[in-house]
Amino acid sequence: PATRVIELVKGAEDKYNDYTQPTILLFCINMSLLIQKDLKEWGA
Repeated sequence: PATRVIELVKGAEDKYNDYTQPTILLFCINMSLLIQKDLKEWGA
């Protein structure tokens, strides 16, 4: 899961200039949901 988080954060940084602030917020929400999903799959 940690590697996936790093990849998502890097993706967010790469796309930061292409998104408006509300879209960044939505991206962060989606990212947190993906992290929660990964943690559940790993039994955390």
